Amino acid sequence: MYLNYIRLKNFRNFKFLEFNPHKKINIFFGKNGQGKTNIAESIYITFNGKSFRKCRREHLIYYGEEYSEIRAEVEIKKSNLYIRLLIERDKKKLNVNEKKKKAKDLIHYRRTLFLNSDLLFNCKNFLKYRIALLDKLCYLHFGEEFNHELKRYRRIFKQYMLDGKNKIWIDIFFKQRKKINDYRETFIKAIKKEMNSINEKMKIEDIGIYFDCVGRTDFNFVRRDKRDLSLGEFKSIIFSLIVTSAKLKDNCENILIIDDFNSEWDNEKICLAIETLNDINLQSFVMSSGFINIYPHFLVEKGEVKRYE
Repeated sequence: MYLNYIRLKNFRNFKFLEFNPHKKINIFFGKNGQGKTNIAESIYITFNGKSFRKCRREHLIYYGEEYSEIRAEVEIKKSNLYIRLLIERDKKKLNVNEKKKKAKDLIHYRRTLFLNSDLLFNCKNFLKYRIALLDKLCYLHFGEEFNHELKRYRRIFKQYMLDGKNKIWIDIFFKQRKKINDYRETFIKAIKKEMNSINEKMKIEDIGIYFDCVGRTDFNFVRRDKRDLSLGEFKSIIFSLIVTSAKLKDNCENILIIDDFNSEWDNEKICLAIETLNDINLQSFVMSSGFINIYPHFLVEKGEVKRYE
């Protein structure tokens, strides 16, 4: 799957923008406040129908205008999808191949992998965010089969919380939880060998995955010497997990968006991450506050994007 073309009109701080991204690494660099995260957001919205930021619709519209528009061409399984999203202050209109759709209809190609500083902070400090990331990767790995069982688990969990003393619901809940944890465990075993290889490349070979489903389901990352991970190390292991998951699907079924790319990493880690992305069949969009040598770049400056080779 590739994003072949995207055009923005009146979106955030972009009065007008259109570009054709590369099929592998796309690096957008520029000073803070120039619009890099807005580009990441527009690509994310193209594939998800909603933003990764909490905001009102009017915040997505260029100041003084009545609407914003995103048009994109997505190549998926040797066919093209033409997407048009019109955002007004009180509603959104989504069309795919000239047919009206709802955001939930995008699920058949909602295959975006996303990494930014907020995700790192939440995953480092809260179990529910780590589990949510694991479930997203399981969905990308197993498809609708896993998604169906996960939705069923959530429905059963709500009923279990309401009627937890009922033996029937207790049995149903634990049976369904075991089924979901079996998916999670199978996924972790499937990626383990390849993830160890990427960990070695990123120089974090002493960090591994901890998953326990005997009692309360727990998922975390641990160092061999048990010391706490720095935020930079945590970013490296999350990056490794996401990239490994994408690499297992060697036919480029996913798209990766990384915002705040320079945050938490030194120059060595930045170069190692770019080399890792270059070695896999994955279209990626990297938002960087600094120039990274060798690779083609897009310069983002005051709501404009210029190709910089």
